[in-house]
Amino acid sequence: MAAPAPSTGFQMPPDENHALALQTVWWTEVAIATVFIGLRFWARSLKRSLGLDDVVMAASWVSFVLFYCLLDCSLILSWLMLMNDYP
Repeated sequence: MAAPAPSTGFQMPPDENHALALQTVWWTEVAIATVFIGLRFWARSLKRSLGLDDVVMAASWVSFVLFYCLLDCSLILSWLMLMNDYP
């Protein structure tokens, strides 16, 4: 018979829902990025120097927001499955 493994003193934290904290951080990042990109476009439009780099930045911002929307949906769905004891 094998001896029990020695205790390391590490204990797993209780099951806690960190969804609200994650959503707050994610959407704060989106808001900050939106403000800075908006300021960039405003400054570039004053100089009338919008270029290809601005188009690429706008496309990456759209993909950034879509990624966080999908991440948020997956977080909500996993939370709903957890609340309903879905396997």
